[in-house]
Amino acid sequence: MDKYIKIFIFCIVSLIIVLPLQVKSEKENQHEGSEERLVQNNERKDTGMLIEGPEVELLEQDWQSEEIFEFLKSAFMSQVALSEEGRSMEDVMAILEPYFSVSYIDLFLKENIVEENGQYFTYGSDFALYYLPFFSYSDETKVVYDQKSIFVVEYFPAVTEGPVSYEGHYEAIELERSGSGLKITDVWYENIPEHVLESAYPNSGQ
Repeated sequence: MDKYIKIFIFCIVSLIIVLPLQVKSEKENQHEGSEERLVQNNERKDTGMLIEGPEVELLEQDWQSEEIFEFLKSAFMSQVALSEEGRSMEDVMAILEPYFSVSYIDLFLKENIVEENGQYFTYGSDFALYYLPFFSYSDETKVVYDQKSIFVVEYFPAVTEGPVSYEGHYEAIELERSGSGLKITDVWYENIPEHVLESAYPNSGQ
């Protein structure tokens, strides 16, 4: 009987010692996980400007600037590809749909698509509407997170020489987050929301 009593006492003492240590270890792991998530969020904030507000939250699925730039480059090339050869409308839609919203595609096609013998293509132009801007994708290309939208903005200095001239101006692309990633929903040649410009270029006086 003494043997069983000793074993029972040993088990009780072991539980008293081990349980607090296990609880402490779990708390430390939770704390480390929280610190890691905080570092990840701060790294994401460093890739673009976040407009603060009660409805604004930089979520885990937010893309970094470099990823957004690559997405826009591929989207632009999908537009350019439509001038290479005639395609069925189904093929045209398949090329554009991974990058653009349905409403944007509709506007782009109405402005640029032509049809010959049942084949669709674009002529392409440096100044055709609804083509993505010629961003430099440099430090001058700003990413602004604004609630459900992401704006990519760049200032284009005035050009006064050569066959083409224009005044200095901003151009912007608006993207929306979706369950499948990002979709380009709008292009802004003017009237870009002031709070977006202020966030992208805080010292510009805009």
